Amino acid sequence: MDWLYDLKLLAVDVTGLEKDALHIYVGVIVLLASAWLFRWGLASFKGLLLVLAVALVNEFFDVRHNLEIEKQPYLLSSVHDIVNTMLLPTALVMLARWTGLFAKPETGSGDEA
Repeated sequence: MDWLYDLKLLAVDVTGLEKDALHIYVGVIVLLASAWLFRWGLASFKGLLLVLAVALVNEFFDVRHNLEIEKQPYLLSSVHDIVNTMLLPTALVMLARWTGLFAKPETGSGDEA
């Protein structure tokens, strides 16, 4: 799976973003794409679970790569990456679930300002 590692390095080079920033963007993109593609609604934990699955698979391959190439698993770095990937999607799901921030506005109420 060196192609995956090479793809991530290419993403860093092309975007000019740090790896931490890419984790954040990927987490949000996976959450929003899953809500749109699967019609899950942003308040659903299904999208959040998909983000977690993507993060865990990514970190599995990172740990494997680090063990093969550098002979170190760097587990704390993987935990950091998972937290980075999950933090904003989790906040978005919680906001959608427990506030009206992402609710559809009611129409036809006659209360136009």
